[in-house]
Amino acid sequence: CRPLACAQLSKYEQPVVYFHNLKFDGPYLLNWAHDNGLQFAEEEGIPGTYTMLVTDRSVWFMGGIYNEDGKGIIIRDSLKKIPLSVAAIAKAYNTPMLKGSIDYKLYRPIGYEPTLDELRYIRNDTEIVARALKSHFDKGMNKLTAPADALEEFKHTVDFESVFVPTWWHVN
Repeated sequence: CRPLACAQLSKYEQPVVYFHNLKFDGPYLLNWAHDNGLQFAEEEGIPGTYTMLVTDRSVWFMGGIYNEDGKGIIIRDSLKKIPLSVAAIAKAYNTPMLKGSIDYKLYRPIGYEPTLDELRYIRNDTEIVARALKSHFDKGMNKLTAPADALEEFKHTVDFESVFVPTWWHVN
């Protein structure tokens, strides 16, 4: 982890970091964790380990990276909460900034210093998704996925048990 990013994240007890399309970024995170001596674990919170929930169809949901004292960073996929492209999120959530563009094919050697336009692009991409996520959280939608948020809201809208639990399940 870069020193500035680690310093910022260490301010929080157990920060949750979102990546929009974890399927793309996840392998880089796992390589970093492995290259830095962390071991894969099936349980969360074990010191010196990393976890990742990926289905057999390569659907990435969440994970964690835990340092030697067990303090961790939780990783989630914002695409599972907001299944839109960043450009579509900017329009749908009426953010004050739009998705820009950069030259993805430009060769950038190790040590490359990004241009001001590239930094703005990165800032806009992250801020667009952050604003959309905040609007979800402000409305109490704090589940891992959009369907889970919808189910939770639905359960509060109807008498779930009377509609979906057969009367013969109730034993008196």
